[in-house]
Amino acid sequence: MSKIVLGGEFDGALRERTRRVLHEAGAKLASSEWGIGGSQELTVEEWILDGATLILEAKTYMGLSLSGPDDLVVRITDALGSSQAT
Repeated sequence: MSKIVLGGEFDGALRERTRRVLHEAGAKLASSEWGIGGSQELTVEEWILDGATLILEAKTYMGLSLSGPDDLVVRITDALGSSQAT
């Protein structure tokens, strides 16, 4: 299992680009939750890709992160890097 911080938690463009890359890879959004506690805001999205679960999480002070099986995290982050040119 891997977890990588993609960028800032309030980077809406990065979050939308990541969602687009997940969708284009064939991932399906399984659940989405949002919450706030004190000064922290948390958004957690569970995506299913190739029968495995990827978690896209935006957490105050922690950033926007993607976690899941190593190969899928690498696949999505590589595609995300390529999508910055478009």
